[in-house]
Amino acid sequence: MTQYFIGAKNTGDWLGIDFSHPEYGVMEMRGYKLGICDGTSYFEASLSYPAGHGIQEILERIREKAEGLEVTLEQNYDPVVFDKDSPMVQALTGCYEAVTKEEGTPVTTTGGTYAKAMPGIVPFGPSFAGQKGIGHNPNEWMKVEDLMKNARIYALALYRLGRL
Repeated sequence: MTQYFIGAKNTGDWLGIDFSHPEYGVMEMRGYKLGICDGTSYFEASLSYPAGHGIQEILERIREKAEGLEVTLEQNYDPVVFDKDSPMVQALTGCYEAVTKEEGTPVTTTGGTYAKAMPGIVPFGPSFAGQKGIGHNPNEWMKVEDLMKNARIYALALYRLGRL
């Protein structure tokens, strides 16, 4: 554990899986769990990896480093990728711009999303200027005005997506 995880970055750098993509972000390891079950020690982690790299490539690299340790994949959801010029992305971008009166350049992340579990779903969510890094933290928050703005964006998005 010390050789590959303790003191390592959460990018999997010591495992040789610190992949990155200029548009889709960097590989992140989260939810570490170290334990013993039936006398066997184990380590678990959730991986959010950028598009352009597959889970088999990642597992191969981990197995090379693990040298004889059992490496298993419990579950995988490939990254969600949509062309920014696709009709759905353009419709959602247009809704953001219509409500906020600001440019709505789509951004991507390597984060988890329920869109990974359903094909053809564009992950789309709240993110306004100055709010980077506020989500998925203890006491996650958003201003009431921003919640209302999101409601207007979502309502317009549902209307426009229903017309595609």
